[in-house]
Amino acid sequence: MKPLIAICSDDAEFYLILSHILTVDGFTSALASNINEMLELAAGMPVDAWVLDCRPDNQMANSCSRLRQDARTSTLPVIALIAPYR
Repeated sequence: MKPLIAICSDDAEFYLILSHILTVDGFTSALASNINEMLELAAGMPVDAWVLDCRPDNQMANSCSRLRQDARTSTLPVIALIAPYR
């Protein structure tokens, strides 16, 4: 079974590009657009890592603390892609 990487983003094009890259490298991916969907996803399937699309306007960076507080996701690697501040 291929490792599942959950991508949290509200940008569909970003998800599709990242999903393609992960597929080529032997991973599967799933999309969540907010923290509630992230936790639902973790409850329904074994997620191996998270990628957060952190932009100033989407508040995804705040989700990281909630992931660390939830027992289902507290030990998983989290990669935060942070947009440059302008």
